[in-house]
Amino acid sequence: MYLRIILECEEEGVPPLSARIAERVGRSAPTVHHGIDRLKQQRLITVDERRRLVLSRTGRPRAVAVMRRHRLAELWLIRVLGVPYGQAHHEADRLQQALSDRVERAILRRLGGPARSPYGNVIPGLQQIGGDPASRRRIRGETSLDGAGRAGVVALTRVSEWAQGRTGLLAELFAAGIRVGCGLTVCRKGDEVVLGGSEGEVRLPRLVARGLFVTPRLDEAREVPLAPVVSL
Repeated sequence: MYLRIILECEEEGVPPLSARIAERVGRSAPTVHHGIDRLKQQRLITVDERRRLVLSRTGRPRAVAVMRRHRLAELWLIRVLGVPYGQAHHEADRLQQALSDRVERAILRRLGGPARSPYGNVIPGLQQIGGDPASRRRIRGETSLDGAGRAGVVALTRVSEWAQGRTGLLAELFAAGIRVGCGLTVCRKGDEVVLGGSEGEVRLPRLVARGLFVTPRLDEAREVPLAPVVSL
């Protein structure tokens, strides 16, 4: 999980510090520092002069494998098992360590070779289990919702792993008709960002809105292969 969080921070453009890991796993600073020391001893990470955690040549493939399993598990839970959109991320956290390469390949075949998770994030390392390398082409005009600096209509392209971990956020977005590939309205009211979907609106602190990425071009957002959402 620590390795995956470092990779998450890289994706989000956030400095991968020990404090970020403590925030995301809900552990005390001493516990996290102990875990980081073990990763350094195993030569899976190094720490640079700015105290940022850096994946080593050995650690990066490990982080990529965990992230790949996590995102494939999210797709499998939603598409095949019908786990609600708002719960799949947390369930995938439990499954990501248990999936074997054989099961990963089976999920990849069953789902038709997806390149992105249900929340719009690229699935890394697919070529290692027989899939096509996922395109890392940035979606045109994509920016953090908090940094978009605009009001009006945009399209949701992805929800960061950090934002997915916010209790109830995914379920709240889904209930309002807001999910990856869909258009939504955005306006700012003080320190909040108000999102309007087809079924209602969601009010988010700007800090949380930073974890959602949008584009002004709906056709670009629809390039993300979307998973059909099934309710139990």
